[in-house]
Amino acid sequence: MKIYKTDIYSDDISIKNLMLINSNKELFIPGTYIVEKNTDKEIRDVGIFLEYGEKTLIDWVFQFDHLNSVKPPSDGRFTKVYIKRNDTITVKIFYTINDKEQIISRDIKVADILLEH
Repeated sequence: MKIYKTDIYSDDISIKNLMLINSNKELFIPGTYIVEKNTDKEIRDVGIFLEYGEKTLIDWVFQFDHLNSVKPPSDGRFTKVYIKRNDTITVKIFYTINDKEQIISRDIKVADILLEH
């Protein structure tokens, strides 16, 4: 079993405690992560996408609640997915702030976020 954990920070939005658990060619993404707004400005039409190769693992669109943080609606489970140590995952965050669309894209080396072997 391999466990990966990361946080993604930007000026406007953060994703905290994003975990991926990979075992027996199955990938599990627990719904323990949280997306937070880091600004007093209005942010709307937020989209969070997590991609691994050709596969989209998270595809989630939402609006911030009155607490300026949102938890995912559920866990994610994927069969026939095995992340290798030298691979890269991509996190993309799309949102509108001050009527301008913003895109944040981060490539994350899996080896950099590995917790257990």
